[in-house]
Amino acid sequence: MLEIPEAIRFWIDLFAVMGGAVGVICGVAWFVIRSALVTHQALGRALEPMGVQMDDHAERLSKLEGDIRQMPDARAWGDMREQMVRLEGGVDAIRTETRGLRETMERIERPLNVLVDAKLKQRGGA
Repeated sequence: MLEIPEAIRFWIDLFAVMGGAVGVICGVAWFVIRSALVTHQALGRALEPMGVQMDDHAERLSKLEGDIRQMPDARAWGDMREQMVRLEGGVDAIRTETRGLRETMERIERPLNVLVDAKLKQRGGA
């Protein structure tokens, strides 16, 4: 048999012990990491409610996008604003005309009331 020098045997033994220690440390680390990690099935069960929520949010977002597409664009808003301004001007003109008619009616009504009262007094007194 071949005789191994003492210095080399020391290093071989040291590497063997270190390799064994590294192996044990790696094994323990692997066990700890593996037990701390989540399994694929557990992750699926945990994420399932979030998937339902995401589907709900996606449906609501699609509905909002559809509603937004039906809304008028900037040009239509401008046209509506212009129409509202014209309508406001028309309402103001009607208001002014109505005031004028009311004043005219009051001018006619006062003398008419006087005449009616006088006629009623004549009938009542006769």
